[in-house]
Amino acid sequence: MSEPKQDEQKLPADLLEILSYPGTNIPVTQEGNWIVCRDKGVRFPIEQGIPVMLLERAEPLPAEEASAAQ
Repeated sequence: MSEPKQDEQKLPADLLEILSYPGTNIPVTQEGNWIVCRDKGVRFPIEQGIPVMLLERAEPLPAEEASAAQ
């Protein structure tokens, strides 16, 4: 798993409210430099302040995070 290389940037709350897992209405949250969908067990990078929510860029949640969500 690769970590995004910039300092953490908090996305605006109104943007987070409209973001969802691609093609669904499943909500996501920001955790550090990641957009996280716990329902799907994946995370998407935030690069230069822009969420990159492409399915080919999705990474599985690290094992310790995935098990903590259950």
